[in-house]
Amino acid sequence: MKNIYINHFIVTFINVFLILEHTYAETTSDVLRKELCIRQTSVNPSLVANADYGVFASNRELKCYFRCYYIESGFVNDSGEIQADVIKSKLPQKIDRKIAQQAIDKCKKIKGKDSCETAYEIQKCLYNSKLQV
Repeated sequence: MKNIYINHFIVTFINVFLILEHTYAETTSDVLRKELCIRQTSVNPSLVANADYGVFASNRELKCYFRCYYIESGFVNDSGEIQADVIKSKLPQKIDRKIAQQAIDKCKKIKGKDSCETAYEIQKCLYNSKLQV
């Protein structure tokens, strides 16, 4: 059961959707951040939706979308470094802190060519971390 919650947390918390009891519920601030970042990066919204399900297109706009969303959420700083304390402070109570910390610790070490690529690679790592927990 922990694997399901971690999977949903990583996909939803980072990518907009907050899943409670297997039901999607978007907060107003999540929707606004998503819309803002889609506009700012000119990413095709279907690429964002596909990424929610683990289909990550190697697309510059999508990579920069993740950077924008992470910055707007406070999950990374302007240099693309994960702000683990911010993420931990926003974790839903149902998420096992130890498992979430392991995923954060693993993925925060990733560095891309620039901050867009770093955010994109971190997102992929967090999404795929469900396989190791």
